[in-house]
Amino acid sequence: MIAVPEIPSGEQRRALFLRYADLVASLGGTFRTSSDINTGEADTDVIGERTEYVFGRSVQAGGSGSPAPPTAVGVYHGIRASLSHAFGSDDLEGRIVVVQGAGGVGSPLADQPANAGASVLIADIDPGRAHAVAGRVGGAALPADQLFETDCDVFAPCAVGGILSVETVPRLRCRIVAGSANNQLAERRQPTCCTRVGSSMHRTSSSTPVVPSRSSAWSSSAGPNPSWTRRWRGSARRYGRSTSGPTPEASRRRQPPTCLPRSG
Repeated sequence: MIAVPEIPSGEQRRALFLRYADLVASLGGTFRTSSDINTGEADTDVIGERTEYVFGRSVQAGGSGSPAPPTAVGVYHGIRASLSHAFGSDDLEGRIVVVQGAGGVGSPLADQPANAGASVLIADIDPGRAHAVAGRVGGAALPADQLFETDCDVFAPCAVGGILSVETVPRLRCRIVAGSANNQLAERRQPTCCTRVGSSMHRTSSSTPVVPSRSSAWSSSAGPNPSWTRRWRGSARRYGRSTSGPTPEASRRRQPPTCLPRSG
């Protein structure tokens, strides 16, 4: 994790991503990065100036573009598969879908269930952004503090991770959790807690690394390779402030809960 006092802009932002690119390059291809929350093609293009180990560069820079829209498509089809498993049909007509996060993934995701006949509710820590997306898809903005108590069929977390905890899981009023947020479980012990309230976990989509969060903590998800982790931490000490390893990830529920078996 690279800790910064605030999300940088301008030359300060460019300098930070160049330093980060040097870190990624130092790992020799054992780690490849991309964009995530509060980052985009402009940032990956800067990283690409120093290392080839980056995905999501702009088409103009020789990349494939932002991974956010394809991620939204993956989440949408995960939702449909989950509906089929839970209700015997993937039809979204008349279903209620709550999308947490009106950003790179949440915004394009909202269009798809709305176009399929679902009622879409959008929650975001920026109410203006939630209202803008809700207005575009013919849905409604949902106050962020009502996220977990709102009756719905699908809860799609597409913002920061760590949202499923012993406190929040019992408050959920949905049958399915299917979203793109990284590390959705707040703690490693969460699966046991969720099982106690009748929940199983399935994550439908994986976000990509390089995550500047709204708490100004910049983190990168890593693979479970011990030698890679040692190299990452050694390099991070040279280029950044501190590091942390990967945390668990998943998704979830209402009554009775449902789940698709994890793959991989």
